Amino acid sequence: MYGTRGLVTSTRQRRLPPMEKDPVSRLRRLVVARKLVFLVGAGVSMQVTGNDPSSSWAGFMEHGIKLAEQRTATSPDVSSWVASVRQDVRSGDPDRRLVAEDQVLTRLGGPDSDGVAQWLRESVGSLTPVDRSPVEALAALGVPLLTLNYDNLLEEITRRPAITWQQPATMRDVALGDEQGIIHLHGQWREPSSVVLGSVRYARITSEKAAQELVNSLSYNNALVLVGFGAPLDTMQFEPLRSWLTASDGPPHFRLVSTGEHAQFSSPTLVEERRHLQLVDYGSRYDDLAPFLQSLRPRAEIGWRRYLAGASFFSVLFGVLALFAALGVLGVYTVLCAVGVACAAQIFARILARGRATPPRVLGLLASLVAAVVFGFIALSSDSSSDRASPAISTKRPLVVKRSPLQSGGQRQAR
Repeated sequence: MYGTRGLVTSTRQRRLPPMEKDPVSRLRRLVVARKLVFLVGAGVSMQVTGNDPSSSWAGFMEHGIKLAEQRTATSPDVSSWVASVRQDVRSGDPDRRLVAEDQVLTRLGGPDSDGVAQWLRESVGSLTPVDRSPVEALAALGVPLLTLNYDNLLEEITRRPAITWQQPATMRDVALGDEQGIIHLHGQWREPSSVVLGSVRYARITSEKAAQELVNSLSYNNALVLVGFGAPLDTMQFEPLRSWLTASDGPPHFRLVSTGEHAQFSSPTLVEERRHLQLVDYGSRYDDLAPFLQSLRPRAEIGWRRYLAGASFFSVLFGVLALFAALGVLGVYTVLCAVGVACAAQIFARILARGRATPPRVLGLLASLVAAVVFGFIALSSDSSSDRASPAISTKRPLVVKRSPLQSGGQRQAR
């Protein structure tokens, strides 16, 4: 349920910039700049549901084992099979855990069977939120949310639709902020065909180049924040992800941990990981996660800076220049026309961006540039026309002769 096996690793290498002394301040700046992506793990589901057994991978697998045991109760080897699969689940070996997934899938009739659909529906499909605060705090940050979980807790709390790896075009729109949604990298339970479970599905998602390129692009252009992942990292779930993070050419990534989890990262096997994945302490208890996420939200008085950070700098610049040109020469009516044309240009840019690799902001920049040139030309033409139409006004001042008081007095006496 909560693995990352199958993620394609990037082949680009980079030298990491030095880590800042205060990662919390850097996280706040990245939130304002919209250069942050949250990857939500099973720990968030466990906190939201009050530690429901099915919210963890081990509990999810236990539910599948019991269901398979019920369906094959007449089989003579069912007892030994159950004991063997449970040992594989409890082991820390990624290969053995993958074998356990395959064993349960086979007993239930295969990945696309009604048995697997029942397993998903009765386990992760039955999860209900008890504490909504962590997810509400995540949604308030206004950044893309990705998850490896099969449940729909994020959708139920945020009221956003679920987007799976089978919808690469919609995933891209959500990642760019053009649409709202929760990106499920390993599928969601309502669409059993999208659920990445077992060796066959892991191999299938590896071949999905469009979805993997989007994930790598997000990691390259944005800082990735892991939230809800236990420490130390599970080898089955995080070995491919570790390679992906360390091979990425993008900014350094972050991992939110509790105070007690810091001490668990003294293992020599995690030294390389800590070079690329900066730990951020959110508090001593799991209940401190929501207040910490709320503290990352930009203050209301700098909301305009957050808006400008999310837009293209040149797009804003050309828009302001075009608006000033219209205000200074053409009046209010033309300004309203300019606003209408600018809105139409942005809508047209978004339409053109669909199905293309060019981001909507780039096309929006080009549309704003064209609008600025057109309105600048109109402004200059109108200015020249007004100069030709207005009559010439003399700038010469009339000659004023000043008289002294003595001259004025002499004239009065002569009279």
